[in-house]
Parts: sequence; structure tokens; C-alpha cells
Amino acid sequence: MYRYCSGEPLADEEQSALDNWLLASPANREVMEKLQREDWLQQSMQQWAKMEKEQETDWQSFAGRIGFAEPLETPGIRKMQWTWLKYAAAVLLLLAVGAWLWLSQSEKRSSVTTAPVAVADIKPGKDGALLTLADGSQIRLDSIGNGWQIQENGTTLKMENGKLAYRSGNGSELAYNTISTPNGRQFHVQLPDGSHVWLNAASSLTYPTSFNGNKRQVQITGEVYFDVAPNPKQPFMVQVDASTSVEVLGTVFNVNAYANETVMRTTLVEGSIRIKAGQEQVLLQPGQQALYQQGKSTGIRIVEADTEQELAWKNGFFNFNNEDIPAFLRQLERWYDIHVIIDGTIPSMKFKGGLDRNTSLSEILKVLSKLNIPYRLEGKTLSVGNK
Repeated sequence: MYRYCSGEPLADEEQSALDNWLLASPANREVMEKLQREDWLQQSMQQWAKMEKEQETDWQSFAGRIGFAEPLETPGIRKMQWTWLKYAAAVLLLLAVGAWLWLSQSEKRSSVTTAPVAVADIKPGKDGALLTLADGSQIRLDSIGNGWQIQENGTTLKMENGKLAYRSGNGSELAYNTISTPNGRQFHVQLPDGSHVWLNAASSLTYPTSFNGNKRQVQITGEVYFDVAPNPKQPFMVQVDASTSVEVLGTVFNVNAYANETVMRTTLVEGSIRIKAGQEQVLLQPGQQALYQQGKSTGIRIVEADTEQELAWKNGFFNFNNEDIPAFLRQLERWYDIHVIIDGTIPSMKFKGGLDRNTSLSEILKVLSKLNIPYRLEGKTLSVGNK
């Protein structure tokens, strides 16, 4: 599109693709017409410059954390030449064609406001979980401090250094506990064998209070990071659902198996693991990721992992690597303990960058404001979309 706007010749297949795109929708033709108008480009850049001037400090701070390499500079509008404007158009186009379509459609919906409703801010999540003991009694771990401990069937449970640690005694009986993190909580537990486990928000881990027998088996939901203590004589098994499991000898890995995500992701950092899904088995090497579509017999796909992105939550960050808006919102829903409603249409654009998970929700939502994506935050319900 940039080359076309610049007057450069297109190959036959490129011209055909562009013609088809223009014929597909009146909105597409309107976008192309605007991109060739100097007055519209100047007006767009002036609006951008005005927005930058008004919110320069906030946006530069936010942009630095969300992953933009450097803040945008405000150009001298009156001195702009058409050649420069064409380059500006190309940059804006590459940033998000979907954003132009969204703005174009939004102009026709004067009844819709993009201004967020002023409400009390929502704080980010924190450490905390609910512990369910073998007898069904429950303990909220948010409210107890280091030094707390109890005995259960010969095993000692103790809070130390912000984590729940298990110490099996002689003659410990087989009993099961469950750690569950609601939305807005994460937690660290040390299992009786010395393995360390971190639970992301909206996750759970069910495990024995003492590992007896020839294997160590646990069950999870949501997203969980494991650092497993080696023991070749007692393999470590993670049951994800009725047909999917991970077999471990001693390794570091992350499993993302949220019920509202279509693809289950298992990422290996160190060691070796075997993934079983239905009748299929695959062996992962460090730096690889297994993708499995939950509820469908499409097989396991192995890809190179972006370990920085997969482990960002455990290290205290959001890492958006080509995440679409619904995926972005699902992460916010789990961490900020809010209910997200997609109300109407949203643009098909991608996010890329990182952000501290200690950031308040109002700071996070600035990205939606910057993209002119309407939203309303009423209590703990976030409605997003142009309806």
C-alpha cells in the first residue's frame, strides 16, 4: 500500500491483491483514499502531535514499559513535505492497518464515546492462595505470615520466606492437599520432595503430602511453573486433564492449560520431559514448546519456545508477543480479578512488549485509550468494544 501511494509500480500479483482488498469493502477504499490525501495525513499527524503534547510524560513512561524502543518525536507540522508525509503514512500503516479501519468506522458512530468512565483504580494481583487440607478444611494463605505451621498425617506444613513448604516425617500417611489461586493471586509452594512450584492466577495444584510409591504424581489446572527435584527412581508426573500428562525425571518447565485458552502450551527450560496427549507422545528438548489443541485430536506440535515470554508471569512481568486484543484482555482478567466483556467489535491488531505486573489497571488501560478503543470500567466489570 505504501508503494502504491508513493507511485511505485506493483507486480501483477501485488496489484491483484490490492485490487481485491479494495473491492472487498467500502471502508477499505475509504482508507486508501485518505492515505493519498495530504490534508488528511497532516490532520492525523497534528492530532497525534497534540495527543503527545498533552500526555507526553504519561505516554513516554508507559511506552517504555510496554516495549517501544523510543518515544515518538513531534514533527514540525507546517514544514512537512509530501515525501515526508508518505513515509509517515507508511509508518502508521505498518503500525496497525486495523487501527485506521477502526478510526474510520468510529467517525461514523458519533454516539459512542471513547472516554473511560472515572472509577476507583484496581490494584494488581499479589501473593495468596487457598489451601484445602485432606479433611476438606480450608486455610486462606493470604492472611498468615511466616512461621505459621501445622501437622497433617505426619507431615509438617510451614510458611517460610513467603512460600508454603512441606516436610515429610517418618510414617507419613498418604493424603492429598490442593493449593488454588483465584484471579488476582499467585503462589509458591515447596513439595515434600523438595520440588518448587509456582502457580499463576486462576490455577490449582493437587498433590500428596508425602510421595510414596514408585512415582510422584500431581494434578494441575491453569498455568503452573515447575522446578522438579531430580529422582530417576521416582519419576514426576503432571496430570493436566483426562488425556494429557507430562512425565519428568528432573527438570524446569512451564505448563499453560487455562480452560479458556484454545491451545495448551508446555515449555521446557531445562532437562527433558515427555508429553502424552491421547495416543500420542513427544519428547521435548530444552528451548522447545509443545502445542496441543485442547478438546481436539489435532496432534502435538513442537515449536521453538520464546521462554522469556512464557516465563514472564513468574518473573513479575506481562510479555505480549504478537498477542491479539482478546488474549491481552484474558491476561488482565486473571491478574486484576475483573470480568471482561467484549461488547461489539474490536480491531484486529497485535500487541508486542513487556509490562510490570505491579502496574495498576488504569495504567494498563492507557493502551486502549491511545488506540481509540472504547471501554467502560464499572466496578470490576470491564466492557471493551465499539457498539
